Amino acid sequence: MPLQYYLADNVLTADPNDYAAKPTNVRSYTLDEIIKRISNKGMTLTEVDISAVLKAYHAEIGEIIADGNAVNTPLFNAQPSVSGVFNSPLDEFDNTRHRINTNLSNGTVIRNATAQISVQKVSPPASGTQITAVMDKTTNTTNDQLTANAPIEIVGKKIKITPDADAGVFFVASDGTATPAAMLVTNNPSNLVVMTPALSSGSYFLEVRTYFSGGGNSLKTIRIERFFKVLTVV
Repeated sequence: MPLQYYLADNVLTADPNDYAAKPTNVRSYTLDEIIKRISNKGMTLTEVDISAVLKAYHAEIGEIIADGNAVNTPLFNAQPSVSGVFNSPLDEFDNTRHRINTNLSNGTVIRNATAQISVQKVSPPASGTQITAVMDKTTNTTNDQLTANAPIEIVGKKIKITPDADAGVFFVASDGTATPAAMLVTNNPSNLVVMTPALSSGSYFLEVRTYFSGGGNSLKTIRIERFFKVLTVV
């Protein structure tokens, strides 16, 4: 089965036109599942035997590394290292300033297996900003009415408003005029509470405009999510 991937906005660069590949539908195998796969290939060893051998193998590698030594196997290579700054040639290891690391690299088995992976491009999952409900706190109605100069709650996914001048919650009238919310009271990824502006009677679309990506970096272009239902100010 090929490695499936989709393309997503590359938030690590300033270029608005580049994308990064994101692997998807990748299954993780546990040690027990690997042992079962080995056993199912007609080996004379039982699953108990295989498990015992692998546990001994892992324990032995742990002892070698704990003694400060390196391990080189067909699967991986492990090399100890020390990080941190030493102040002089006479300075010694200090747990508060220094750290022991184990640097891992691929062995020949991993390298050869990686070279054989085929890939398949798929459509990206629906993971962007989504609005699922708009609740008017004055009339206690959902996905129906709006009250001017009053609080509403917006429920959804990745709707947190970023501190950008063009981001926010907007009410778009039938003539296309967009009016921002009067105040942002609660600002969470899945929940917003805002004060509506002094809206005139009529129909409006609600839009959430944000650079929020759900990760540590903001989107490079603003994402505008319009709620699918028309809301009415009476």
